[in-house]
Amino acid sequence: MSQSTGIPYSAVPPSPPSPSGEAEVFKCPNCGAPIEVTPDSLVVKCRYCGYIEYCDPGYDVFVFPSLSREEITRRFWDRMRADSDLGKYVNKIGIDSITNIFVPFYVVDYDAQYFFVGERKETRTRTVNIGGRVVTQTEVRVVKVRDSGSVSGVDAILGRRHIEELGVKELSTQVKQLDISAAVHASKYKWGKEVHAVMGFDIEPKEVNAIARDVIAERLKVWVKRKYRLDRLNVYLCRVNVKDFKAVLVPIYIISYKFRNAIYSIAFSGVDGRQLVAIEPVLTKHLVMYLGGAAATTFVASLALPFAFRWGHLIFLSVALMIGAGYLVSRALGGVRFER
Repeated sequence: MSQSTGIPYSAVPPSPPSPSGEAEVFKCPNCGAPIEVTPDSLVVKCRYCGYIEYCDPGYDVFVFPSLSREEITRRFWDRMRADSDLGKYVNKIGIDSITNIFVPFYVVDYDAQYFFVGERKETRTRTVNIGGRVVTQTEVRVVKVRDSGSVSGVDAILGRRHIEELGVKELSTQVKQLDISAAVHASKYKWGKEVHAVMGFDIEPKEVNAIARDVIAERLKVWVKRKYRLDRLNVYLCRVNVKDFKAVLVPIYIISYKFRNAIYSIAFSGVDGRQLVAIEPVLTKHLVMYLGGAAATTFVASLALPFAFRWGHLIFLSVALMIGAGYLVSRALGGVRFER
């Protein structure tokens, strides 16, 4: 990656400076108010006058332009009015806060070669005539599978080791599909005062190759198991070649809203406004559905349980049904549901 042409932070720190790794206090170049700056700060914002300045990290960082707060607000209300459950309660919903955050990613261009040896179970059912009686027999056999191949693509690696904000996982899926040519160099991007936070990279460019190879190899492992319908992998070898990568900042909006004296949240992509994930209330309709499903599942499990000891495979069915019933009850009593 080439060196950045970004603008270095211009404020002058007080004396003595803070110890390395801790936040240092600078004076805002616009109003003189104190601003805390950490070593991984990419953008600093004065909480008094709203002045924003980009800090050059020493490598190129690109920004995907964000939709405005007004546009995201409009999309939120459009979404609520169109919602089959909450649409009738729009007049009882109020926005509590709107947070605009820029999340760091490394967009990685790669190719990879893989080889594996695995197993999958195949079930074959046949009908036979035994003593004049038609009997259905089920045969389960283990099939060994081996193959090799190559793939190429683009992946998105989070630029921070720990991010807990709502919707970031779903945002990473979108980042892989974005046109990198639409991004603007961070030093030339016009940061609006509505920006709440810009997360810095605590994973440095020199670490990307090693981290990307491990992450992509693990994701390809999951892809191989799904593609070949494997129940088990005995041998798995994968060599990932990182051809190029770029550090990017991708906007996300998190809207918290009040409904019936509780707070719920929806995360939207700041790039195109699509909903990433929503934490919504469990209404009466959902409560009936969850509890009804749990009751039906428990009933079926209770019917299967007496035969489980006679036919061993029914034990797994009974256990699975009971786990499913417990999950539905927890959803009903949890008070919230997730929508993606």
